[in-house]
Amino acid sequence: LEQDGRSHVSEKQDEIESVQAQLSGLTSQLEQNRLVAEVGGQVYEWDEELYEGRYVAKDHVIGRIATLEDVYAYVFIDEDHVGDVAVGDSLEFFPISGGEGVGGVVARVNPVNVETIRGNTMLSRMRDDLPVVEDGSGGLVLMKSYYLVEMELADPEAGLRLGQRGKVWLRTPPRSRLIDTLRYVYRILIKESGF
Repeated sequence: LEQDGRSHVSEKQDEIESVQAQLSGLTSQLEQNRLVAEVGGQVYEWDEELYEGRYVAKDHVIGRIATLEDVYAYVFIDEDHVGDVAVGDSLEFFPISGGEGVGGVVARVNPVNVETIRGNTMLSRMRDDLPVVEDGSGGLVLMKSYYLVEMELADPEAGLRLGQRGKVWLRTPPRSRLIDTLRYVYRILIKESGF
């Protein structure tokens, strides 16, 4: 019994050493597979085609990270109203999810209208604020002429998330709906008459 007991203890000792070696190997493999970004921040884009066990090349971008200090908000303004917006105008951004607004200023007004939007998951082909259709290459084409306005938020870390949508209120000169309607009718008459 004594010899069998010693034999049993040495077998268990060998088994413990084997399991510890396996654990050490798995721990080192886990460290090799760990992804660490060079900068801290919030992940705002991730490669959805990644799955466990898939090999990736060194230069393969699997995600994008940003800090909220460097975040700008973009607004699409239709061609009828872009003339009323100027750099430095004050604005307020209200998230669709609710909450308090965040103040800011207009940082840049793009002088060229936006036609195609690529890789933007925030737009939809159905019932969205910006009506779009899909083109043959997977991009989204705006059905109306919009200009991109870049906003600089006063406090970007005030409960905002990357990719968050919302409404923007700008202080612009007063507008007359009657004059807007007359301009619209005039534009249609010019287009239809062939001038």
